[in-house]
Amino acid sequence: MMRSSTFVALVLVCGLGFGLFKVKYEVQSLEEELGKINRQTVTDQDAIHVLKAEWSYLTQPVRIGDMAARHLALQPVTSAQAHPTNVAALKPGGDR
Repeated sequence: MMRSSTFVALVLVCGLGFGLFKVKYEVQSLEEELGKINRQTVTDQDAIHVLKAEWSYLTQPVRIGDMAARHLALQPVTSAQAHPTNVAALKPGGDR
């Protein structure tokens, strides 16, 4: 017949073995998840780099000016358009 201390030690060793087994596989799972996250981070950083380059190209002033000239029928502002006809309404103290 086993002594009680031997039985307690056996149960403790079995419990620790099971705990170690569980922790080991949980760590492996977390490492796999971390690897996936790191790969996704690199992919996202590459996409951000491409988007920044694309934005830089799309916002070039020369390119925007050429497109505006091609697609918009804009004319220079005349003095009649720049100077309001009712100047009294815009002066401080003027009747509104």
